[in-house]
Amino acid sequence: MGSKVAPGSFVGRAGELARLEAAMAAATAGRGGTVLVAGDAGIGKTRLADELAERRAAEAVDAARQAHRAATRLRALPLQRELELLAQRARLDLIGLRPEDAGKPPAEAAGLGLTARERQVLRLLARGYTNRQVAAELVISVKTASVHVSHILRKLGVSNRLEAAAVAQRLLGPTWS
Repeated sequence: MGSKVAPGSFVGRAGELARLEAAMAAATAGRGGTVLVAGDAGIGKTRLADELAERRAAEAVDAARQAHRAATRLRALPLQRELELLAQRARLDLIGLRPEDAGKPPAEAAGLGLTARERQVLRLLARGYTNRQVAAELVISVKTASVHVSHILRKLGVSNRLEAAAVAQRLLGPTWS
């Protein structure tokens, strides 16, 4: 009982990804089988699997955030703490960017010379996000996230992400991130 993604598929094709999603849903429901992603080298089989994994990771982050918000709202402290520990182990950010994060920054942030989008990226860098995670959170490409990070490093006069995060924490305080 297996599914097969056709050889010669191109990455990002909705049909191939939909078949993989269906196979994952069947496996989750206990009707698992084997999924064979076949094809010649260089046709993007790994990328196709990565796309599926990224979708699943985004779903997990959304579910964890919803659960944490509910636990917080209900003041279910033991559940809230367990969700925080799970998120820490899985390296999930339970907060994400809040709507107010897109608003006016603290006065000190304006002095850094960063655009509003660069401030959002810096906020995520201060939380330890990778470029891929920044891209997913802000719904931009990984390349665009990388460009924002490069601009931030240049504008802050630092050589790496850790130093940028440290500058943000030092100048803007721990509550800013």
